[in-house]
This record gives sequence, C-alpha cells and structure tokens, in this order.
Amino acid sequence: KKGAKSTQRLLSFSRRQALEPRAIDVEDLIASIVRLFRGSLPSNIEIVTATSGKPYCALADLHQLENALVNLALNARDALPKGGQLRFETSYVSCPEGPGAEVEGDLPPGDYVRICVIDNGIGMSAETRTRVFEPFFTTKQARGGSGLGLSMVYGFVRQSHGGIRIDSAPGRGTRVTILLPRADPGEAWPAAAGGPAQVPAADNHLVLLVEDDEQVRAVVRRQLVDLGFRLVEAANAKEALELLENVPDFTVLVSDVVMPGKMTGIDLGRRAKEKRETLRVVLMTAHAGGRTIEDLDRCPFPVLRKPFEERQLAAAIAGVPAG
Repeated sequence: KKGAKSTQRLLSFSRRQALEPRAIDVEDLIASIVRLFRGSLPSNIEIVTATSGKPYCALADLHQLENALVNLALNARDALPKGGQLRFETSYVSCPEGPGAEVEGDLPPGDYVRICVIDNGIGMSAETRTRVFEPFFTTKQARGGSGLGLSMVYGFVRQSHGGIRIDSAPGRGTRVTILLPRADPGEAWPAAAGGPAQVPAADNHLVLLVEDDEQVRAVVRRQLVDLGFRLVEAANAKEALELLENVPDFTVLVSDVVMPGKMTGIDLGRRAKEKRETLRVVLMTAHAGGRTIEDLDRCPFPVLRKPFEERQLAAAIAGVPAG
C-alpha cells in the first residue's frame, strides 16, 4: 500500500493519473477539513477560515483535492513549531484575459475558484521556494518526509487545468494559492442509466480472472474465493479470449488493464461484451501510461485501483449492470 501511494503521487506529479472531476463545493470541503484538524492540531495553532458562505464549486477530483488541502495543512503545521495561525480563504475570480502572474503556468481566460492556504510560520528561503514542487525534494529528512506531497499537489492542480503559486519568505510565513476551473453546482459525470442491477449470490457466478502477475493474481484469487465465487484464471488476454470461446458459463470478467501483448484489459472487456452481452466486466490497475490513461477516461467499465480490499472488489462486481 505504501508503494502504491508513492506511485500515485508520482503519477499525480507527472499528470498521468486518471481523475474523476465533478462539481465540488469548496467551502463545504474546507469546513470538513477544518473540523478534522481542529481535533488533531496542537492547541497553539489557530485555524481561521475566510469564506463568503457561497457555494464556490470547482471542477476537480474530490479525493485528490481533499488530499492536496490536507497536504498543505500538514506543511503549515510543520512550519508552526511554536504555534501560530493556519488560514483558509476561498473566493471566485473571473479572468477575461487569463490569471496572468497570479499563478505559475499559463491558464486560459475564464472563471476560477481561488483557494488560499496561509500560515504565519517560519517561511521558506528563495532557494527552497524554487524547488518545492520537485519530486523527492524535502526539508524534513530527520522527520521522514517523502518529498512527494507538494509535487503531488502541483501535478493534480495542473492536470485539473488549474494553476498554483507559492509566496514565502523566511520569518514571514507561506501563502499557497490554487486556481481551479469553476463548475456549475451539481455538474458531474452522468450516472449510469437504470442504476446497478441486483447481483445473485456469489455461488451462482463463474468468474474469469485475468492477471499476468502471479502474486497479484494469487491475492485477487483469495479475495474472490473468500467472497464465495468460483473462478478460472488466465495470465493474458489471449488465454482469456480462448476460455470465453469455449466456456459458456462465465458471468463475470475481472481483468488487469495493462498486460503483455497488444490487447489491454479495456480491449478485452469490449471484445468479451461483444461475445456475451450479459457478462459483467470489472477492471483493475495500479497505474497506466501512454494511450491507456486516455482510454481509462472513456472506459465503460468500473476500474479498481490496486491495492484494493475484498469489500471494494465485491462492491465493484455488485455495481455492474448485466447487459
């Protein structure tokens, strides 16, 4: 799990992770983060929010934005060893000619939600400030910092078509400004029509498990068996297609996305559905590169992120409509 977390952070920095953007009420999200930190930060750190009470909605991935704000809050905590103030600000900005110097990187003209995370702590030197977004750069060696927190924030914001800027000086605190595209309240990816189908008992299913890594396949096999499923295994898409041709009893296909050969799990899922309309397809992946990351954005099947737990696998199978 630690390895997967580091991989996700690196993918985030390189802007190659798959995101699920939707309209997020930024003020509501910050309120929940403040409630979390008020119970866990030292009592000598004051948390202040400056919001207008309006539903500032940003188009972003909820979990990635939450992770980004938590990372920034933890950095602020570390910059306040003797206490001080941690401040969250939200506002709406309209930039008819683009945000310009407000954030790093060129952004097109448009409407943006501005989120600022500010502390009055020890601040950064000019040299540190120029390197904070580099993967593995950290000033926390003695405390075990990975150097991936701010690089993850940077990659997520840029992949979300936003911008970020850090202003800081020794003894003068730090201000992190994030701009994210504005969204209309309620804007989200459309839900699947008709809702999830009811899934019969696991012992009525025969699962085709496709995974080229033997150790990973053994873990997923154990999860499926513990859930009560019967299964047959394949190491690649070619083997899986042969089994689908010759065994008519398969009701569920669980496949890795990236496998040896030219065919991905997405390709396999589409071919399998052509052969058997009622087959349930669930994909799983640790990360993806090249055209695969683009395919995942348009993937018609649910995708589990490795490592996943047994309950997540069961929920994914249960949530796939048949046909």
